[in-house]
Amino acid sequence: MHEHRKVCFMSDRQKGVIPALDAIWPNHHTRFCGRHILQNLMSTFKVEYLRELFWLATRSSDLTDFVKAMAEIKEISKPAHQYLLKIPLEYWTVYAFDTITKTNHNTNNVVEAFNGWLNKYRAQPLLTMMENEFEVVDGTRQFVVKLDDRTCQCGIWTVFGIPCEHDMACITRMRQNVEDYVHEYLKKPAYLKTYSNAIHAIPNESLWHEVEHRTVLPPLKRRRSGRPRLSRRRGVIEPARVKRSMGFRCSKCQEVGHNSRTCKAPVQGLRTEV
Repeated sequence: MHEHRKVCFMSDRQKGVIPALDAIWPNHHTRFCGRHILQNLMSTFKVEYLRELFWLATRSSDLTDFVKAMAEIKEISKPAHQYLLKIPLEYWTVYAFDTITKTNHNTNNVVEAFNGWLNKYRAQPLLTMMENEFEVVDGTRQFVVKLDDRTCQCGIWTVFGIPCEHDMACITRMRQNVEDYVHEYLKKPAYLKTYSNAIHAIPNESLWHEVEHRTVLPPLKRRRSGRPRLSRRRGVIEPARVKRSMGFRCSKCQEVGHNSRTCKAPVQGLRTEV
């Protein structure tokens, strides 16, 4: 970062922080976390209502409100009043903040929340941090599966919305529910929402409203010459119709290849004389 850039640092008043910033970043701006100041204040001066008055003082945006809040602190605890005055006002009260840093934050609660979010990851090794990213070997190919992003390099999950075989292996490995990784469009609530609207019945023709537009007539039908075709014309890529594999079976001799009318076998039960 550029050394002339004016950046504001929120400090918890740990020893050595301010001298280090002065040495490395001479043009920096500093604020003290009000929550840490209050914590030290309450541990030293256990006075009732001190907490509320301190927040009134540190959040005062004009001098009048700040002086009023500090006067009330002085009435209940003069040592606490002196303790706060020893801290430079431009570090902890809003009315004395510099006008370059455009923010009203006087605590580092955002940083604490961010640290709390990182706590479960910061102490883990790299492989654990990448536990939702897998490399799946399928034959001679390798695919990277990212469960958090719901993607697989084979592309099936992204296009179809349903986990592919590589994703299924990873989800099963993590002992998670496969249905949680199916796209919302393919689940029952989306299906019910699609057909939630009713299709109303059409009333009798006598109840139809007259319209001013031209009446739409059906297209003219011209009868083609020849016998009408009953079977559908098959496409070029469609397989040809499979012919009957079994031939005719004769009902007299039970042989295949002819019927009883063309059967030449002798009739059983009759004697032939020459």
